[in-house]
Amino acid sequence: MGSNDVSKTIGDVDLSGTLDQIAKATSSLTKLQAQLQGMIDKRDNDPVLDDAYIVQVCSDARRLADACRSLESTTESFIFGRLTTIDADKASLPRSRSLISLFDHFKCHIKDIIRESLPTSSTGTRINSSMWKIAEACYHESRDGKLNPPKLLLTGIRDIADSFPPEVLQQAWTDFWARKMMEFPSGPTLFRPHIFGPSARNMTRLFPVNTELPRYLFRAFDHDDASGGGSGAVVSGRWQREGKETLGDILSLKSVDGFRMLRNHLSKSLFKPDWTDNLKSWSSSLIFVIQYAIWRTVRRGVTASEVKICVVDTTKFPPVQFVRDRWLLRAYENVPLTPPTKEDLYIDLRLYNEAYNNGEFLSQGRVDLEGRSSVFSLAELLKAGLGRLYPQFFDIDLLDIGWPNRVKSLRSLWCDRSNSSEAEIGYAISIAQSCFGDGFDRAEIALLLLAFKDREVASRQEIGEDIMPDEPVEVRRYTNWTSRRKDHMVSRGTRDNLQNFFLTSQVGQMGYKSDMTFVDQETPRLMGLYIADDI
Repeated sequence: MGSNDVSKTIGDVDLSGTLDQIAKATSSLTKLQAQLQGMIDKRDNDPVLDDAYIVQVCSDARRLADACRSLESTTESFIFGRLTTIDADKASLPRSRSLISLFDHFKCHIKDIIRESLPTSSTGTRINSSMWKIAEACYHESRDGKLNPPKLLLTGIRDIADSFPPEVLQQAWTDFWARKMMEFPSGPTLFRPHIFGPSARNMTRLFPVNTELPRYLFRAFDHDDASGGGSGAVVSGRWQREGKETLGDILSLKSVDGFRMLRNHLSKSLFKPDWTDNLKSWSSSLIFVIQYAIWRTVRRGVTASEVKICVVDTTKFPPVQFVRDRWLLRAYENVPLTPPTKEDLYIDLRLYNEAYNNGEFLSQGRVDLEGRSSVFSLAELLKAGLGRLYPQFFDIDLLDIGWPNRVKSLRSLWCDRSNSSEAEIGYAISIAQSCFGDGFDRAEIALLLLAFKDREVASRQEIGEDIMPDEPVEVRRYTNWTSRRKDHMVSRGTRDNLQNFFLTSQVGQMGYKSDMTFVDQETPRLMGLYIADDI
């Protein structure tokens, strides 16, 4: 049976029809329960109702509840079996035995995760979509949670721990769940450095995924990039064209093929889809993404409402969902590609020129965004106060110098340390609240926005050299401030917390739309950013 020929029957039971019947019955029973509860609340013991029917409903409801509990338990056991099936071709016999022992030990915890991960209402989600999310939850718990194998040393299961060193068992265990996630059609395609051929031993150095993944990643897109993030997922061109079955981790490809895909991606057109490309770009630098969004708006002649920015919280993804472009380039640094191209010079800039370090990260295949992202338009950023907070974004010469050079200039312009005004803090909070939504910490996002510029803080402490040394300066600054802000927390709210953290002045109070303080008030209109609906 092919991967697309999914069975929808069990014996003579039609699963699709049964699910429809369950949905209809659930709706009818819910309606009946509401009607009866309403009569109880009104003390309306309607004598017209046939008491025998009501008694029968109560009796049948009990039988139905028993049947539902039995069905729930059986399907949980079925899902557990699906999730814990070991591919004999990918695991040695001793390792398989250890995994089976781990499944037995963690069976109750895994079933708890199954119950917690399944939707509580009918959403139309196919079983495969839910399966990979359960596997993802198990993956997270296997790394640092209730499925973490090293804790077996404290629970007395010595025979498993003694079979392999803890770090080997941990790798086998987490890798099992990573592979399991990738087995399901809508599941992610993860970067798995330890399978990277002869260079696997160096992957810890090349891919420091456990300690150096920024909290937030961003990407800009418009209507020509329908899979850019506005539809609940970011999907590569190749995934859209061919589906998941033909794809794999770039690190599982032959080195020359992997490097060719990487180089082609990093040098491809910004406006034409590449159906052979399985990669998507992100950036840890919101400065870079905002300036690119402005450039894209002007360059294409579209409105600010049409260009959008997607932000993800990386702590809610497996850490190997994203890798740095530099990490991949270093992995392929000894792979020869002929003939050399002009793009090779651009690759050297990425690796060795800090002035053009814009924190690019890559994902592959399909990245599910549900519950861990936010999407907002450039117009929404402008309405919330971006032009008041940082008018320097709107340079009329942007098209002539290009956005990477403009970002380089902005970092230089904003490197001089200065006090913050209360208005600046207010605009940052307004943007965080209006654009990022409830799923993101308002104070953290405001801090990230204020970190575009070097600012005086209440307790002086320089950015440590060891804080994300591979990231742009504003990302390192934000990370540094985040670790220090807790010492200045007060209980009065976001604004007071930030004003307590920064050295502030009274200059520039919050104004209204008519008080826009762009360097040149006509510049945004000349750049084509504003139409009546945008502001």
